[in-house]
Amino acid sequence: MLIIPSFELENGICSWCIQGEPGTEELYENLQRRPDELIKLLRRENFKALHILDKDSLIHGKEIDFNLIRKITDAVDIPVELHADFKSSDDCKTAIEAGLYRLIISNEMLLNLNICKEIIKEFSASRICFAVIVKGDRLYYEKLASKTTPGELINDLVSTGAKRVLVGTFESVFEGSDFVVTDHPELFEVKHLRYTIYGGINSPQQLWEISRSNSLNIDSAIIGQAIFRNSFPCQKIWRMIEAELENEKKNDFE
Repeated sequence: MLIIPSFELENGICSWCIQGEPGTEELYENLQRRPDELIKLLRRENFKALHILDKDSLIHGKEIDFNLIRKITDAVDIPVELHADFKSSDDCKTAIEAGLYRLIISNEMLLNLNICKEIIKEFSASRICFAVIVKGDRLYYEKLASKTTPGELINDLVSTGAKRVLVGTFESVFEGSDFVVTDHPELFEVKHLRYTIYGGINSPQQLWEISRSNSLNIDSAIIGQAIFRNSFPCQKIWRMIEAELENEKKNDFE
């Protein structure tokens, strides 16, 4: 299973700060304010792809800061995907030109399946994915919640040519709560789709459990806050290395 680290953009900075070893607080606070440098750190830790959740546009209604996105994509040599409030095919074109490999579509654009079909045709199904986010047993998206169920939306998206969907709950995506796959079997019924679990994986045990769900076609997981809290054993090594390098830099200036 591919693990994709994620960070939120809010007011132009990352919402979360890495919890490191004593003495590295300033290092990680500076990285929190510099998403283009933070993404370099994640790349050095050997992640193969990176995900950005643009809370500024999705939650706060701001325009997508494509200049900042370009700085981030220019900083690394691996695929970067963005979940933002794309409103049109022009937004999607600008995003692709900003160096993004994959766009995650949600919100208002899901109301118009014809537009979804058009952008898949223009940019390909490998570069356009759809985020199906539920709250309780209904869709999180207010304008869609009264019209269709989460399972029906996924079937509708298949008709547009979609090959992959990201699935999660409002709590797992925006609050970091656990996402329990077995609570939402209706999201995984389309067998020829590829699924990415969106957020809410907070321990190695939970990740292993999802990995064993081979029949659900889940091949990747986006993990946000748990990465910053060092919830996975291998991260301790990276934090120790970074602490050692930070101490060496401080000694050079003394």
